[in-house]
Amino acid sequence: MTQFSRRVATTGVVALALALMTGSAGSAGALDGPPQPSYVKSWLALDTGTSNAVRLVTAHKRLSGTPQLLSAGKGCSFGHGGNGLLAMSASPDRPGVGFANGSIGVREKSTSSGTSCSAVDWAARESLTLKLGTEVGSLVAMSASLDIDLKQNARILATATLSSDPNTPPAYFELQSGTNIGQEPLMGGATIFTCNNPSDSGPDSGANNNCRWQISGPSWTKKTVLVNDVPTEVSSEDGVVFDTLTLEARAGAFSLMGGADGPVDDPDYPLPAYLGADDDPVTPDVSLSSASIFELVEGVLDCAEGKNKAILHPLGRVAKSTWTRLGNLTPGGSVTTGCAPYPYSATTGLDDEDRPYAQFNKPLDVEPNAQATWETTFLYSGNAIPPVYMDLDGDHRGEFQLEPCQASWYTNGAFVGPLSSVGVPNPSACLISVTKGKNVGSSKAAIYRVYVYGDARLRV
Repeated sequence: MTQFSRRVATTGVVALALALMTGSAGSAGALDGPPQPSYVKSWLALDTGTSNAVRLVTAHKRLSGTPQLLSAGKGCSFGHGGNGLLAMSASPDRPGVGFANGSIGVREKSTSSGTSCSAVDWAARESLTLKLGTEVGSLVAMSASLDIDLKQNARILATATLSSDPNTPPAYFELQSGTNIGQEPLMGGATIFTCNNPSDSGPDSGANNNCRWQISGPSWTKKTVLVNDVPTEVSSEDGVVFDTLTLEARAGAFSLMGGADGPVDDPDYPLPAYLGADDDPVTPDVSLSSASIFELVEGVLDCAEGKNKAILHPLGRVAKSTWTRLGNLTPGGSVTTGCAPYPYSATTGLDDEDRPYAQFNKPLDVEPNAQATWETTFLYSGNAIPPVYMDLDGDHRGEFQLEPCQASWYTNGAFVGPLSSVGVPNPSACLISVTKGKNVGSSKAAIYRVYVYGDARLRV
């Protein structure tokens, strides 16, 4: 069995990479990832003010597709340029969503207070719903970081749902401001966020009455817990993913913005530097530091769930890759129980040396004792099946060949893995089996099955 030390990368993940070797080690840095967490696949950014648009930005700070342009029409009617990236709807649905001066809300023919066309008002029992559009594909949101303009000691209930899985129960989040701070949650189990910025019914005061609402634990929000009696920062990840977010006024009024009043930050959890301007002179500025932001991932993985990633065309040379999660490995514990969901993203492709790889990313500090089996089918040429390698750093320098799993991890010929972490190196990985697969055209296929314990970013 191969053993390796836990390594913390600047991206906040441990990089464990499995590489199908066809040549010598490559140059350092060729596979270096972006500085943000590797499991965040893309960001969806809502900008209002100078730029009224919704943008999809990849993990490498590149614009994906065409931005969705927003506009304000007659009577502050809302033009959204199609629902490709982000669809917005209002309740009441007539007159519908309103947009004025960089603020998104609900249009009204009359109002008791505040702005009549760009606020979500409790007096009129209003709500605003945001839903990921078709151009986002199968990605889902693991969090939202919203620029919210508050009025009249606003209180907001956010309901996060996953339309692709109606059986998933909704998750509730609540913002309390002004005199409403300290109230009992509107919904049982709701996560409470408090905002102490001034919240009144008078004229707007720039960003002074705005608040950045962190919903569902964005990756940069950390909480301090005791680990072996040592205060340690860990992720606020809650295992929730969603594609629809409904914001309902329960007191006062609010507007959704994206920097129109100026940059708005959370003093407890400032936006990270990597969301700022792109320093690449070849590409356009894709700064997200003033936007309302959704972090997008491929989903969450619970116990005994499998996820596939496939590239079937010959150039990819990765026919299929499947990651199946087991239970957490704890002293005296089981391999099938005791785990909570974590977000993930997966990719396959060719590296800088034309070597095929499959990569699986999850947060470093969420479920660190998670186990998984990982199976990938590669296409190759030649007579011998190539060996499989693990690359610790993602730059080939920490690469080594995986060894077979311990014989004691088999029962009646079936692989069961360790039953507890007693006497098991932390973390560890080993090769369960290598078999020939069905040829694809003129290429041969090899199926590699691997066991991994600990945090993993996998590459083959």
